[in-house]
Amino acid sequence: ETFYMDKYEVTNDMYSACVSAGVCKLPEKPGSATRSSYYNNPSFANYPVLYVNWTMAKTYCEWRDARLPTEAEWEKAARGTEDERAYPWGNDFSCNFANHSGCVGDTAPVNRYDGGQSPYGIYGMSGNVWEWTSSLSEFYPYSATDGREDPDASGFRAVRGGSWHIFGGTGGNIRIDTRYKLDAV
Repeated sequence: ETFYMDKYEVTNDMYSACVSAGVCKLPEKPGSATRSSYYNNPSFANYPVLYVNWTMAKTYCEWRDARLPTEAEWEKAARGTEDERAYPWGNDFSCNFANHSGCVGDTAPVNRYDGGQSPYGIYGMSGNVWEWTSSLSEFYPYSATDGREDPDASGFRAVRGGSWHIFGGTGGNIRIDTRYKLDAV
């Protein structure tokens, strides 16, 4: 099955358009780890939006006539189909490919890492910020028909891609196969 995925993570600027339209809620916090003024600061317009829960992310996607990717779609977009690479760009690990622990110390612009693109040319699939999927966090193997793709089901949703934060250890949380679960609300 074919699907579309944005080239970049959702930015503060992109998300604020939905807020201005009266559809999306403001992020739960206006700052970032080291910046007290982040969401409404023009200096960070091209940085990923933070503190948006699953429901807020889903609402944003629907406002755009889009949807969150399933976990399987996210993984295909990150890995491609040719090999079992550890990261979207291959198997090498460095700050030249992604914003991970020890690189920037907070978020980075969504288009910063040209060398870190996935095989499909998508930026930020590893590092920077965790990315919501539509899927409930369930054990693998993945099955789209086991209830994990029910948008009305309650429970923890899967996030993928890792982040800049040390959680998971240097490099450990930005591997393609890393999964984490967060409460949807």
